[in-house]
Amino acid sequence: MGTFLGHALPGTLFIMFGFWWSVDCLNHYFKIISQRKSANLNSIEYKFDFSNCRNRLLQGVSVLALTSFGIIGEYVTAFDKGPVMCKDNLQHMTMYSFFFLYGLSQLLTYFESPIPPDSEHFTVTLAFFMESLLFYFHLHGRSHLDVHVHTLLIVATAFCTLACCYEWKYKDSLLASIGRPFGCLIQGTWFWQVGFILYNPLPGADMWKSHDHEQIMVITSLFCWHVAANVLILTVLCLRFHRKYKNIWSVGSDVSVVSRTSAKYRQLNTKESNVCTDY
Repeated sequence: MGTFLGHALPGTLFIMFGFWWSVDCLNHYFKIISQRKSANLNSIEYKFDFSNCRNRLLQGVSVLALTSFGIIGEYVTAFDKGPVMCKDNLQHMTMYSFFFLYGLSQLLTYFESPIPPDSEHFTVTLAFFMESLLFYFHLHGRSHLDVHVHTLLIVATAFCTLACCYEWKYKDSLLASIGRPFGCLIQGTWFWQVGFILYNPLPGADMWKSHDHEQIMVITSLFCWHVAANVLILTVLCLRFHRKYKNIWSVGSDVSVVSRTSAKYRQLNTKESNVCTDY
């Protein structure tokens, strides 16, 4: 990953899956809310099972394909500097391998293979934990600036690990299920930011100073702004799906009201006909 492209590629993958998972969770939540209101159910009478809202087959195949591409890419470039494999590439291949294991568990779960329950929760938690561990021991001998930007990346990976554990425990909670995609979005955008800080590809761009304390403070603020920007993205998605299913629920409610009114009129007409007949 010692290039701009080496940071942009995993950043793009994390943004893609983070956005994908966010759309899945929020769409599932507001869809269930709409159905619950149409059926006049309260929150106690309905459970939100977010473990079944994902397309396991498509996501499993996507994770396997993209992580395989990452492993192959790291292996091909591992011997650019000589016959001995670069240790950085070895760590990156290891990281991709654990996410490959997660994609495999999704496919096995989809095809109802004899694997333990919640295997995909275990494997994705393990993948983020191993990513945090690898990045923690990835910083030896680097500049202060390099260590700082990657330490902030470890904060994002650690958050994803904790979010996965929380999601595993509370499968019917929206906040628990949205934590993992939120952490992935932070990782993805910060990967891109790290690429621009350390390996800016723009011609004539000023390089960041490795030991400037003021620039280190600015970088920390940048990370906080990334967090805020991703909160804004999730808020926009919430408003989008709320509006979508609110309109559907409103139409359904109007139809229900008309149906109930028509039924009452039919009952009244029937009663009047019976009265006239008796008379």
